Amino acid sequence: MGSRRQAGGAAAAGRERLSVNTTTVGNVGGGEDDLMSYSVLAGQLAADKDTLHFLAWGKCHSNAATRTVGAYVDGTQHDLLSIASGINEAAWIVTTTITRLSATSLDVLTKTEFNFPADAGPVTNIKRATEAVADVDANAFTVKCTGEDAGSSTDEVEQFGLIVDYVPAPA
Repeated sequence: MGSRRQAGGAAAAGRERLSVNTTTVGNVGGGEDDLMSYSVLAGQLAADKDTLHFLAWGKCHSNAATRTVGAYVDGTQHDLLSIASGINEAAWIVTTTITRLSATSLDVLTKTEFNFPADAGPVTNIKRATEAVADVDANAFTVKCTGEDAGSSTDEVEQFGLIVDYVPAPA
């Protein structure tokens, strides 16, 4: 594995894997809980068009309550998708692409998909936004997934993994 790109470091020649987390984590009781997150270092997106790709996945288990998966960038909710009670064992995936437009502006594209058992079919939600942020050259920010079970059961929304890749701006 190549060296992790740090603030002020030289840009990598191509796509670079920054993080792989495959430790399962689940929601705890009622309310929205942070599942997995990644801290983007100050200066990690040093050039306009530098890009980060996030791939997260998990499963919503069986219960009689609505379960929700959320995606956040720098504290702003970029996607939220829920499945109704009675739909069990639904796999989910969230992909987020963040591209630096300037030191204070990011282009954020998030796709959230639930793949239900055969009787319910898949549901996909796509959201794109330009987000004003504190200077990414000087400030870190966090990208995270959240899970919530309206029935207050623990581990009804689980995240199995998070992969983060960096792609430098084209030369």
